[in-house]
Amino acid sequence: MINQLQGLLFPPTLKSKDVFRFFLYSDHANRIRVTNEPYVDDDMSGSEIDLVRRVWNMEFGQLSIGERRYLCILAITLMKRKLYIFDEPLAGIDPEMRQYILKRIEKRALHKECTVLLSSHHLHDFQRVKCTLHLLHQGRKSFSGS
Repeated sequence: MINQLQGLLFPPTLKSKDVFRFFLYSDHANRIRVTNEPYVDDDMSGSEIDLVRRVWNMEFGQLSIGERRYLCILAITLMKRKLYIFDEPLAGIDPEMRQYILKRIEKRALHKECTVLLSSHHLHDFQRVKCTLHLLHQGRKSFSGS
């Protein structure tokens, strides 16, 4: 199970690539090789690749909230788990980072062997996402569907 926290407690002087490594080195079931080069994969857009290259050697404390969250969610979604829990991963970040993060989470959610639970106060973020929504109101489920 992976549980993403609202705030991360990494030293601000730690390099972004080391935060990324922290997540992936702790994943003993999935041996992803992490090098000194920025992580890039085929699912990334050109602007995502530029983002990762730009922040890779920066201190984690120098990144924006959205950049920090994207980097951590990128690493977390590379870890193969049956359950992922994201507590408002899109809160307080700019539209560009929202799209990058949502794309990563959706890609993981499309795997049949895993479940993704995600909380949000903004339903418009999920207009183009293939998912099942469960709406809660005053602690009770008020809607289930897509």
